[in-house]
Amino acid sequence: MHYLLFFFLLLGSFKAQSANEPVNKSYDQLRKQGDKLYASKKYFEALPFYKKYHTRYQDDILNWVISDCFWNMGQYDSSLVYLEKLEKKSIQVLERNAEICARNGNYQRAIQIYQELMSTSSAKKDFYNTRKNGFEKRDLFLRDSLDWNIEYLSINTSAREFAPFVQRGKLYFVSNRNVGFIVPKTNASDGQPYDDVFIGGELMYLQVTQPVYSVNKTETNSRNRFLLDLTPSTSNDNNTLLPSKSGITTGPSASVLSRLLTNAAFKGHVGPVSMSEDGQYVFFTRTSENKKNGVYLLELCKTTKTSAGWSKPQVLSVNTKESSSFHPFYVDSEKVLLFCSDRAGGIGGSDIYRSYIQEDGSFTEPVNLGARINSTGDEGFPLMHNGKLYFSSNGWSGLGGVDIYEGFLKQSNHQPKNLGYPINTSSDDYSISFADDASGFIASNRYGSDDIFRFSYAHKTVTIKSAVTSTNSGLRQEGVLVTLEQQEENGSWKTISSQTTDHKGVYSFEVRPNQANYRIRLSGKDFQEQIQLFDSKGVTDWKELNPVSISLLATKTTNQNDNSSKPSNQTVVNNQDNKAVTNVLNNTEVATDGYRLYHYFDGQGYIPESHAVLMEVIRLMRQHKELQLEIISAADCIGNSVYNLALSQKRAEYIGSLIPGDLRTRIKLNWVGNTKPEEPCIESDQATPEAQQKNRYTLLRLYR
Repeated sequence: MHYLLFFFLLLGSFKAQSANEPVNKSYDQLRKQGDKLYASKKYFEALPFYKKYHTRYQDDILNWVISDCFWNMGQYDSSLVYLEKLEKKSIQVLERNAEICARNGNYQRAIQIYQELMSTSSAKKDFYNTRKNGFEKRDLFLRDSLDWNIEYLSINTSAREFAPFVQRGKLYFVSNRNVGFIVPKTNASDGQPYDDVFIGGELMYLQVTQPVYSVNKTETNSRNRFLLDLTPSTSNDNNTLLPSKSGITTGPSASVLSRLLTNAAFKGHVGPVSMSEDGQYVFFTRTSENKKNGVYLLELCKTTKTSAGWSKPQVLSVNTKESSSFHPFYVDSEKVLLFCSDRAGGIGGSDIYRSYIQEDGSFTEPVNLGARINSTGDEGFPLMHNGKLYFSSNGWSGLGGVDIYEGFLKQSNHQPKNLGYPINTSSDDYSISFADDASGFIASNRYGSDDIFRFSYAHKTVTIKSAVTSTNSGLRQEGVLVTLEQQEENGSWKTISSQTTDHKGVYSFEVRPNQANYRIRLSGKDFQEQIQLFDSKGVTDWKELNPVSISLLATKTTNQNDNSSKPSNQTVVNNQDNKAVTNVLNNTEVATDGYRLYHYFDGQGYIPESHAVLMEVIRLMRQHKELQLEIISAADCIGNSVYNLALSQKRAEYIGSLIPGDLRTRIKLNWVGNTKPEEPCIESDQATPEAQQKNRYTLLRLYR
């Protein structure tokens, strides 16, 4: 977590004190100097004093402040090492431990810790419950993962890059990369160079590459510009990912990219920025001349483009002398400035505020956006796009660390929406900026250091398909009404789409991937309603559900009880000169009335359920060399007789081609069109799908 991300974590109730044993005076001075720097949030400079003291004296307070220094420097694995040394676990320690566990992917432990914290008398129970619920329901944040594509940009270096901002077809961002100083000025808080605003260039020319994140740990020496992590590796080890010597980068040289505001700096950080649509003025964050408890505050400024470059920065009236203001975003259409501040009277550590620019250029009194946006944690990096507010936070339900959210300014009963994976991870993911409605940029330290990623979005669906069969006949059912429904949060079922099964008895729907609250409902007047629940978890393209069987009720149309009007199977068999095979023939199981395959509408192919029938006939022919096979194909009553006769011929020839070559000398073909139906030929709009399907058959008749 770097300096500009989420600032000024409270020090809690810990105060420096001596260990039980007498402390050597020289070591006592080390402790006092460390405490002085720590109180001023100069964590990088405090660490050497604390670690030297730690070689001889150890206590819970010392382990906490060392852990806290590493935490505020973004070295979470090192922070965990010292956190685990604590014998007594205060509320603040447990909170920190839970968040580190989540960052390491140990969500169960994080949930357990927050559950323990909820049993305390802490006033932060709502915060604990929100974080716990997010970790418990983290599958919800994976539902839209297939919609997003994330790419690592080649402009990243081993320094930090963050706060991307797109305007007028160009990318701007903040970085602490070396800009050519022999000895870069460094920040006492984390020991790294100060931030500045860089021009990334035209969007069309940005390139992607593979991240480099396997930096070996090395000893610190006088030439090293950054403090390196010397602790044992953990499951989420960031390996520091910082250059071991000044000027070394893993990406393009800093000299390739120019700075935007070369005259805006004052002893420290410059950026993030927000630019007007016409590019004539820029709002930005910089380090203020004001201090609080020995720490420089942050302030918001404005600069205007002139023929000679950018004007002298104007410090905005929305700043206060007792707090920091940072992360501006200007909305041209509404003449409103969104920004963040840790000023008194807020809801959490840092909140998002709004101030309107009046006709005379003055600003209205900043207004806190309220509890529907701001949490008891920290909010930052606000941005408006298409009327929606996007921001970063570590106080709402998420995957761990800082996540990016979409806020609902006009719906007070809704929590902010987490954008989910892969925009968010268990690391810090923040500062989103849109290039258009379907693409943009974010910053993340998912690979150890803060880097900029390009994202693209496309609404993804996957295909769910299946078939409906009849329990009565085992045949596919055409014309069955199938309804796709999804369960809503209140438990009710919402209709998404509906269709009828096609001539193959098949249906298919497009659904959202990674969701578990879908169902298929089959309904009709000829059978009882059927329900099938399913999910789309893990589906990336399509998924086939198990076929659903329905029990058709007897009707006059199907003539199931009128055997006198139904042609018998023997009608076909007896038209041949050959003697039918009986059950007692050589003690085989050969059916006396033959074996039937059923075809798709107007096609030669047969339905899947018929494949086993064909395989059984082939098996019997191989087992009993004396058996002959007659293939008799038919068509339904739809269409004219000439067409149906030709269609039945094609079916007979197709089935004959499927018989293995060594058996074909023992087969003969016959076709009957629609002259030998299994169900009576009636008007097609009155015939049931089952009756029509039965008439699309091929009879496989075995004989001697």
